[in-house]
Amino acid sequence: MDDATSRPIIPVWAPAPRLFAGSDWIEQAGMGPLSTAGRIAADLLGEVFRGIYHLSSRALRRVDWSKRSGIELSVHDGLATWDSDTLTRLVVLSHAMMCRVEICSSGPRLLKLWIHLRATRSGPTYARLPDLDDHIREIMEPYSRAASQAVSEEEARP
Repeated sequence: MDDATSRPIIPVWAPAPRLFAGSDWIEQAGMGPLSTAGRIAADLLGEVFRGIYHLSSRALRRVDWSKRSGIELSVHDGLATWDSDTLTRLVVLSHAMMCRVEICSSGPRLLKLWIHLRATRSGPTYARLPDLDDHIREIMEPYSRAASQAVSEEEARP
């Protein structure tokens, strides 16, 4: 446990748990073969949607799971941060599984997910995907700095 945050420390190299192994389902449904990128993307989608079978089988059949660079998939499902937490799950798990995910419009009531693997946590932007904690710190740093400055100015007033 990390004393500062009281949460378990999970090493970057630890394999992701496969509670909803999307790649197994894709293979059993005869939609393979799967490249490494296809396998990881399918497992990510399985975890995010709590079973890849919750996505449209028509959409899943359109995916080229053998592509080595990554996959693209259109979904009808909405993405939210809390009560239906698929957006949060997508962000958190994609960082854990070293996948860059881009969300684009794909048509009326459709979202396209582009999922590409990253090889490292550091290095050039096009090749890396930072640890989620590092990325949060990077995003929050200007806000933290502004808040500290505001407090300092408030304390300096007579």
